[in-house]
Amino acid sequence: MNSNDPGYADAFVVVGPHRTGTSLAAGVLHLLGVEFGSHLLPGNEFNRKGHWEHRDIVAVHQELLRCAGSTWHDFKPLPRDWMARSCVQPLRAQLARIVERDFAAKKLWGFKEPRTCCLLPVWLEILDELGS
Repeated sequence: MNSNDPGYADAFVVVGPHRTGTSLAAGVLHLLGVEFGSHLLPGNEFNRKGHWEHRDIVAVHQELLRCAGSTWHDFKPLPRDWMARSCVQPLRAQLARIVERDFAAKKLWGFKEPRTCCLLPVWLEILDELGS
């Protein structure tokens, strides 16, 4: 969603592994007017103020990693062919629907989710298609 096109919004993607200050960065962006959605995971003993992670995006990311034969704590790179696997396209479409459902009417929107470090190629395609 491109700021040059008045029908679309700008997207902010906070990318970084767990425990690296990404929740702080997302919180600051929120204070500056970036919408992170209403389906956020609650805080816990590790981060009482919350993680700024969209629960539906987290769930799809977990499925994408499973599809690629990985998990969030696996340090190995994803297989080279992971984006070509048949299980990826339906999950990719699901992410695009989440964006349309929760952020289509927002001027500034974003998401933060540590698994994006591995899954950024899927998001680059989605954001490109949406014009973000």
